[in-house]
Amino acid sequence: MTRRIGFSLVEVMVAIVLTGTVALISYGSLRAAIDTGEKLEAFRAQSEALALMRELVRGALRHSVDGSAAGHAAFRVGHAQEPRGEADTVEFLSRGISSPLGAKGLWLVTLATSGDGVRLRALPIDDSLAVPFTTFTPGISRLRISEMRSATDHSWVGEWNSVDRRPYVVRIDFLGEAGGAAGPSLVVATAIGTD
Repeated sequence: MTRRIGFSLVEVMVAIVLTGTVALISYGSLRAAIDTGEKLEAFRAQSEALALMRELVRGALRHSVDGSAAGHAAFRVGHAQEPRGEADTVEFLSRGISSPLGAKGLWLVTLATSGDGVRLRALPIDDSLAVPFTTFTPGISRLRISEMRSATDHSWVGEWNSVDRRPYVVRIDFLGEAGGAAGPSLVVATAIGTD
């Protein structure tokens, strides 16, 4: 009986196929884990940006003011072409109170959708030392704005026609690219203690 030294060609081929299969499965699992991590990071970043946007809008709306200034209405909604109550922009005057708007000057705050998200822009109107700022949240394609006219009128309307008055309560729905809500509605009382 002769003694073999080494492996036969069939044994080497089987080992290569098994090693390749294990490597392929490992690579697929690793790629899936990396993709999941990237998607989670993108979702986290979008969620944090939307939370920041909501807080800035909430603070600015809570301190909105009646009366027009420098040719700007107290509260204005620019509707999209579709008659579903969804808006491209909402613009209002605010005293800010919290950072980064501060409590001194009057600000023109604009919340507007663009092709890739929603942008919040605040421009100082009567404070020359204040610095304008802009923040952006990706993934929001539309805004649905509705207003409550007064403390006694508890119905939501989709149109605001007054130039010198702000609504009593404002509800903003941030709609994602698929048309669904990107979180709960933002509901802010703008005129606490007034009618």
